Amino acid sequence: MSVRLSSALRTMLCCFVFLLPCSLWGQVADVPQRETFISWEDFATDYLLPREEEEVLLPADTRSGELDDLLALYEHPLPLNSVTRDELLVIPFLRPEQADSIVAYRGRLKGFHSLGELMLVRQLSYTERRWLSLFVFVDPPESLSPTWRERAFGGHHQVELRADFPLYRRAGFTVLKPDGTARNPQILYLGHRFGHTLRYRYAHRTGVNYGLTLQNDVGEPFGMRGNRPYDFTSFHLVLGRTGSRRQLFLGDYRAKWGQGLLIGRQFLSSPLLLLQQPSYPTARLSPHTGSDEVQFLRGAAVALRGRHWAWQVLVSHRQRDGRTEGDTVRSFLTSGLHRSLRELSRRNVVGVFTFGNRLEWHNPRGTFGLNAYAQHYDKFVLPRPKLYNLHSLRGRSAHGMSVDYGWAGRKWYLSGETAVDAQGHWATTHTAQMELHPAFRLTSQLRWLSAAFVSPLGETLQQGTHTQNEMGAFLGWQWEGLSRVEMRGFIDVFRFPQPTFRADTASQGFEVLWEAVYHQRDALLHTLRYHVKARQQNIPRHAPHLESQITHHLRWQLRSETSRRFWQLAMDVAAHHRQTHPHPTWGGMCSARVGRTFGRAVRLNAFGGVFLTENHATRLYAYLPQLPGVGAFPQFSGRGCALALVGRWEPSSHLRVHLRWGWTRYFDRATIGQDMQKIFSPQQHDLALALRYRF
Repeated sequence: MSVRLSSALRTMLCCFVFLLPCSLWGQVADVPQRETFISWEDFATDYLLPREEEEVLLPADTRSGELDDLLALYEHPLPLNSVTRDELLVIPFLRPEQADSIVAYRGRLKGFHSLGELMLVRQLSYTERRWLSLFVFVDPPESLSPTWRERAFGGHHQVELRADFPLYRRAGFTVLKPDGTARNPQILYLGHRFGHTLRYRYAHRTGVNYGLTLQNDVGEPFGMRGNRPYDFTSFHLVLGRTGSRRQLFLGDYRAKWGQGLLIGRQFLSSPLLLLQQPSYPTARLSPHTGSDEVQFLRGAAVALRGRHWAWQVLVSHRQRDGRTEGDTVRSFLTSGLHRSLRELSRRNVVGVFTFGNRLEWHNPRGTFGLNAYAQHYDKFVLPRPKLYNLHSLRGRSAHGMSVDYGWAGRKWYLSGETAVDAQGHWATTHTAQMELHPAFRLTSQLRWLSAAFVSPLGETLQQGTHTQNEMGAFLGWQWEGLSRVEMRGFIDVFRFPQPTFRADTASQGFEVLWEAVYHQRDALLHTLRYHVKARQQNIPRHAPHLESQITHHLRWQLRSETSRRFWQLAMDVAAHHRQTHPHPTWGGMCSARVGRTFGRAVRLNAFGGVFLTENHATRLYAYLPQLPGVGAFPQFSGRGCALALVGRWEPSSHLRVHLRWGWTRYFDRATIGQDMQKIFSPQQHDLALALRYRF
């Protein structure tokens, strides 16, 4: 084991050293100094509202791939004095009129001199100005047109090495069971007890950027059993800026067209986000820069843009994980884990070819788009028939067409998309936003997704896991009538006409959220949030009879932040009620986060929390300080406590070192997890290290 470990470490260091001289060819540019009004941790806590994925039975850490786009924007902010309107709209919480206001202010005053001038952009709220500071920086005036050599090598380079060291041992690494009998060799982990990721990124202000990601998760074999030498390898190359006349994508990339009914993963799809970001049609192509091994395309994409038209075409071919029986695919796998012989046998067993085309007409007030896609599988897709998957994808191909629109008035905005699949099944979604008062905005959305509609790449604002079998109506509001108070909320009523995963007949439900933020002083904020969600599910042992299950969540938060220190106190209370049970179950959590900067080189962030829940239904979520490029909202259920400490040392503007320590202790159990992920202890420790070099 020690020989294998040392060999892996040597390989990691060799890769790190190899990439450095490759990226040093060319002019070295200065790294822009970051000026922000809020920390990434505070932004994540406020903006990334955790959603309960009721029909997705995956480990919590697999959902962290949703943060890849935001983390990429944070690591590579946009130049405020040269950014285009279309590039600004890549930031998910910005509306078109806000992007126009930023560009107009820049034109009137000949550029931004500091981020503080964002306070003078009238279309931005106090909260949005703070958020925006994480994703933009004030760049110097445009210089002469650079040469191709300067574009390819004279921008900003970044090399990052991240390693995870669990200080515990899972059952997958243990050959013998606790009773002394041997485990099935097919399920034993073949790799090391630590995981690591190596990333290289390059970006130039003219739109040239490329990068390479190499990753091995904990337990995955390194340099063996088909890994060359990493389990996951991702490369991307982009030529051209967003909104320019020509743009080319090679390698791994993501796409979102229209409202996402055919192609597109809704950006962190939460109903609350619709209040900050109206669901206007988009034609967004972006490089895949994260370590998510599922939600991306691999191939080439081209975007051409004229004065009033735009055209995008994409081609992709990649292998997917799945459970197969001969030439038949029973199900697709989305964990991206290949640790054992069994998991390796399901790796890259299905070839998927995708072709897509979008033609768009636009002017300053509106957009009209036509979309089409076709997808072909090299094996026959035939899931085992169950009540909830009778209308899932079957066969070797899937294709569809759609029409989307978006039109803006002085104080209103309308958008929508209507799609039809190969069998003639329909799906449609429409959104309207009205500004009834300069301080009051109203947002509504209607959606109808046919039970038999098939769209493997689609995702829109929805309650279900798949883009099908749902009818819903959404109404949200946002009020900023007082200088120090912001309030927002929504109600979403939905119905599933056909059976779902936990309901053997038609079911329905609703979701309500209300949130208020009080700015007591510039550095002191109070937040109060109430969230309730109700949904019908099977009565255990009495299906198909249904019962209503309602979950209440109340959160109070107090936060103070200055340039050098911050602290946050939070209290969470959850209650879960079942129609067939007379008494509700409860859960609660008290947590605190503190941060302090020492000098110019050292910063410490700490988290501590105590939780007590009666069952899994009253579980609670919290954002723990993480390493750069990692985002996670772990769930807490049972009785226990959690601690996390992250230290950052920045000896220069080029080098940054991060070290993280985490500890979780449960008081109501002797083991953690189950099956091969089981830890034979009531507590778990872990260490993580990240080295980043920018030049």
